[in-house]
Amino acid sequence: MPKAAFIALPKCRLHDVSPLLETLALQDWRLRTLTLDGAPCTTAEGLAVCSDGSVEEAVPLDLTLCVLPGGLYSAQVWNDIRLHRYVRQFAGRKGWFAVSGEGSACLAGAGLLGGLRFSAPLSFVESQAPLFRYSIHTTTPISIDGGVVSSDGSDPAGFCQAVFGRLNIGV
Repeated sequence: MPKAAFIALPKCRLHDVSPLLETLALQDWRLRTLTLDGAPCTTAEGLAVCSDGSVEEAVPLDLTLCVLPGGLYSAQVWNDIRLHRYVRQFAGRKGWFAVSGEGSACLAGAGLLGGLRFSAPLSFVESQAPLFRYSIHTTTPISIDGGVVSSDGSDPAGFCQAVFGRLNIGV
């Protein structure tokens, strides 16, 4: 059974990734929901998301996919050292990142977007230009480069299809 991690960050936006999460469940993936500290977090929509654990305690040994949603994040969130440690460990396992919207800042902050093309909202990328200075922002809704499938958040269904297409799994 394939496994994935959903990183639920404070003020994350579920709209961007809900088709992907739903399809993972329908395809019988085991999905772990992780937060920064293992406590429930509140989404941008005001929903409380329960956690299976914290990124600090989890080790991504057998995961195929790591989902980082967009959201109303502060620099404190995307610069959190616990998050950096987790995504770097996951990157070392050669799994795939599915990153939507502002979630790209989490990878950029951890130094994992250097030299890669990525999609994200233009206004966000422009407002955080120093964070993305070593990355290549594209204006396409969805980009795939290296081990990262990224989306600007405008086409959640297309993002889901791109992720499963990259994983060579029909949806």
